[in-house]
Formats: sequence, C-alpha cells, structure tokens
Amino acid sequence: MVQKNQTIVPSIIVLVALGIIGAAFGLIWNSLNQKTSLAQVPASPEPPPVITPTQRSLAQHTATVLSVDIQPDSVLLASGSYDQTVKLWELETGKVQRTLNHAGRVNAVVFTPNGRYLITGGGDGDIIIWNPETGEEKHRFAGGSGRIVSLAVSADGTLLASGGSNGTIRLWNLEQRRGTATLVESGAQINGLAFSSVNPQQLVSGDKDGIVTLWDIVDQSLVRTYKSGTDRVTDVAISPDGQYIASSSYDTKIQIWNLATAAIEQTLSGHDFVVAKVAFSPDGATLASSSFDETVKVWDWQQSAERCTLQGHSGFVYGLAFDQQGTVLASGGYDGLVKTWPLSDKKTGCSAS
Repeated sequence: MVQKNQTIVPSIIVLVALGIIGAAFGLIWNSLNQKTSLAQVPASPEPPPVITPTQRSLAQHTATVLSVDIQPDSVLLASGSYDQTVKLWELETGKVQRTLNHAGRVNAVVFTPNGRYLITGGGDGDIIIWNPETGEEKHRFAGGSGRIVSLAVSADGTLLASGGSNGTIRLWNLEQRRGTATLVESGAQINGLAFSSVNPQQLVSGDKDGIVTLWDIVDQSLVRTYKSGTDRVTDVAISPDGQYIASSSYDTKIQIWNLATAAIEQTLSGHDFVVAKVAFSPDGATLASSSFDETVKVWDWQQSAERCTLQGHSGFVYGLAFDQQGTVLASGGYDGLVKTWPLSDKKTGCSAS
C-alpha cells in the first residue's frame, strides 16, 4: 500500500507541473497573437495639425473686427470694425499706416482689383470710396433704408454690388460714380456677394433665409437658386475658374455647389459652430473658412479634406481674406485683433499650394 502511494504522488506532481507549463505557454501564445493582430490593424489617420506659432496679431481696434481685405499688390491690409473705423496696415511690418472713420460699424471692406481704391460699407447705410494711399474720401454713395452688410467688386473693377440688411441688392458703376440697377428691392438680409471672375455677367448672393442665388446682371434677372435647407447663409465665394460656389452657414457646414447644375459637389465638416466667411485661394486649390468656434480652417476642398486649423483668436472669427499670391491669410475677430497667417511654409502642413 505504501509503495503504491509513493508511486502515485510523483506522477501527480509531474502532471501538475505540465499543466502549469501548458497554461503559461497558452498565455504567452495568446499575448503574441493579440500583439500581431493589433499590428495588423491600420493606424487611424492623424488629425490635421493645429498651427499657432507663425501668426502675427495686429491690435489697434477697440472693438470686434468684422471685415478684412488685402490690397492686390500685398502692400496694405484693410480691416473694418464695430468701433466705426477702418485701419490700413502695412502688411510687411504690421504697422498702422492710417485710420479712416466710417459712421456705424464697418461690415465690409474691399479693394478694387487694381488696388487703387478701398471701398467700405457700414451701419450708416453709406458706401465710401477711399484713396488708400492718402486716406482721402473720393466718393460716397448715400445710404438707403438699411445697413450695408456685404460688398463685391467685379473682376474688371467697373462694377460694385452691395447687399443690405433689408434685402436690397444694388449695382453701382464705379467709373461713372452712379447706381445702375437694383436686383432686389427688399427681402432677407444679404450676407454675402461674389462676382464671377470668368463670366462678368454672373453675381452670386447668399441671404439670411438660407438661399444662394445666381444673378444675370446684364439682364438683371435671377438665373437659379441653390437651397441647402440651412436657416441662414453667412457668406458666398466663387472659385477662380467660375465653376463652383462655396457657401457658409449657421449649420457649421460648408457647401460646394456646381454653379451650372446647382448640385452639391462637396460638403466640408469640421467646425463646431457657425461658419462666418469663406474664401478661395487665388489658384482655386484651397478654401479657407472662419468660424464662431474661434478658429480658421484651411481645406483641400476638392478632396473634402482639412489641411489644418489655425488657432489664436479668442472669440468669434469674422473677417477672412487671402493675399494675391495665396501665401498669406488674414482674419479678424471678436477679440478686436487682426491676424495674419503665412501659408508659404510647407512644413506647417498648411500650405495653400
């Protein structure tokens, strides 16, 4: 009996040892398989870079900056503010060259294509043509009933379009200094206007009711409308080749429309709040957008891809403009700051080309 027990005990010990070794081997095998499986899972795409170090902040306004534009030769940057002034900045140095006074908040500033004049529109309903080199007021179109909310100049510099808070769209002859037509007498506030640089007959508007409209300014007629379902369009832009319209809105998305067919070609999503402005780069490859989420985004719009996010403003970002080379982007916001963002450094991931 004793001999039998002595034989059984070592056998049990051997079996237990083998079990422990097998369990350990199983754990190691499972761990290796899990690591191999994880290694086979494709990596998630990295989020677009957030660019902050190269911004330049221009601080002279005492209230919200609502509008910006860069002179075609890239010498001057204009900014219009709630403080009822327009600042003209030397783009290279960031210094204020002069201050222009415009009664009422300055909702729109735009240089003529030759850079000879700066045109401003504001809360007093007046449109003023300035000589930016001297600060001299060259002409004033007296306001009607309503604020001037948006302005656009034709590619040849002969026509000005203005959009009002009362829904009026008017055309002005800049050479003869007179009004030429009224496309709309009244309606929803006109938040954005853009001329086609390819077809001089085409003007696009975006209004508070969420309607984007294509106009024939020669026939003074409505060609077609583009309705996305949003409650408010905040801005519109036409691509340099004249084929696409970008519209921004209160629903945080940017729509890219085929101008000829009225079909939505792309939808850009990424902002967390109202998109205030949109602007195509001069070569048309890039779209920029400013938002109430305190950021500016740069897009490869044809691929529906965000290139980068520019952070630096504190508060809503309103004004937005490219320089003629597409290497500098300017923005203005609730914080009273004008910011310039160099886009020429490809290392940032935010190059406009």
